[in-house]
Amino acid sequence: MQTKYIILIFFILVFSACSKYKEYYMVDLQPKETLDMAELSWKIPVVDILVNVDEYNNMYNNYQEDIHISGTFVLFRKGKIVVDVKGVRLGIKGNKSAEFELKSLGVLFPEPIDNTASDLLNPVQILPFHSLGYIRSIRLRNSGNDFQHSRNATMIKDISYTRLAIEAGLNIDLMYAEQCLVFLNSDFLGVMNMRSESTAHGIAGLYKVDPAQVTLAKVSETSSGVIVEKQNGDYQRIENLLYAIDNKNIKYLKSHIDIANFIDYIIFQTFTANHDWPHSNVKFFALGNSKFSFFMYDLDNCNIRNLSHHPLQLIENSMKNPVKDLFLLLYKDEQFKAEFDNRYTELLQSGLLAPAAFENITFIYHKSIEAYMPFHIARYQHPQTLVEWYNNVDLLHAAFEKREQFVRREIIR
Repeated sequence: MQTKYIILIFFILVFSACSKYKEYYMVDLQPKETLDMAELSWKIPVVDILVNVDEYNNMYNNYQEDIHISGTFVLFRKGKIVVDVKGVRLGIKGNKSAEFELKSLGVLFPEPIDNTASDLLNPVQILPFHSLGYIRSIRLRNSGNDFQHSRNATMIKDISYTRLAIEAGLNIDLMYAEQCLVFLNSDFLGVMNMRSESTAHGIAGLYKVDPAQVTLAKVSETSSGVIVEKQNGDYQRIENLLYAIDNKNIKYLKSHIDIANFIDYIIFQTFTANHDWPHSNVKFFALGNSKFSFFMYDLDNCNIRNLSHHPLQLIENSMKNPVKDLFLLLYKDEQFKAEFDNRYTELLQSGLLAPAAFENITFIYHKSIEAYMPFHIARYQHPQTLVEWYNNVDLLHAAFEKREQFVRREIIR
């Protein structure tokens, strides 16, 4: 087995040096021997995506276009194949991250997968108000900015922050993930996160409802400013909510928004100084006639800057967007302000968001992929060396501790 590892690294290094083949890397210079996927899956889930090479390369090289191809999804756990589905729909996902050499892949199954029977996605813990019984789609995520930026790339940032929110028992809607090794046509693709989706189907699965009952909107930054994209359900309800924000109708907003969810959502995003928010990476949804909730995702740009900015300053300094306008409006309401301030203090004092809690989580995730990072690094040079990766994990801890201490001083008076 050790010989196989050496051969694989050699071929990956040869490939990296031959840039003229980079555009068609799935075709040229494939190693003659590959890692044993069944053997690897005793320690970490292993995914093998089987596709037509020409179709995949066309999709890969034209990632700006909305191209989807058909393929087969195979998942190994503990030496056995537990999922083997033909006819899955594959597409490249992400905005800026779609430009990276390792691209995120969306996988849509022909029919919802019974997760209790197949063990498709098995995170350590889920929130008590969520379900992962049936899953229609997943994403094999490249870790976003946490993959590309060698100065701080760890490949564990998003999954670690998400798990921190879960273990703290926050009233937040989010995606669930596992680390995995991904292969394409049995050749090593990279270390990735396999996670549930924030689509209407994904949210419907979490709450065991029909996707038609999900009213969903997304807030994103574009070249022309911040836009709200209506993605599913009752578009008029979305318009009514935005109209109430613009017209400062606090009474309407307090009766149509899940306030407890919104408070925890704002607290966690400001506590972690999420640089890609609130002007982007925002989704809000309602089930049927229920109140709107906010969905948290993509935490790979947390705590990289603004570590010494007051949490509310992060919102105030952001460009105009619905979340900013909504929060600043509600914060003028005495009842909401008291609930928000008390909840922030309570969470900080509880120890649930303490540096020790975060470090315990990151230790588990970095140890899970430690043995496989040399292959990932050899292929992509993000980060450039294993030593740099270890250092980046330490920097991840240091940034969290600095931020937690600052927020604690600002909030707990």
